[in-house]
Amino acid sequence: MGILVKTLFMDREFFSLSTISTLQKLNTQYIIAATANKKINECLLYNILNLLKSGLKTTVYELKSAINGVEY
Repeated sequence: MGILVKTLFMDREFFSLSTISTLQKLNTQYIIAATANKKINECLLYNILNLLKSGLKTTVYELKSAINGVEY
């Protein structure tokens, strides 16, 4: 008996290479919050282009905190 996880939703504290690598090895869908910066934007663009070439779908959400105006 096990638990079937379709998609993991994680806070930005989980945003790391080891976490993402493990999730990809396990073929697990995931969403991880990340603070936008130049490096993150470059990685997103690179990965989105590769996903689109392979026929897979991807979605990037841009969130803005109503409390302090910080963008995620």
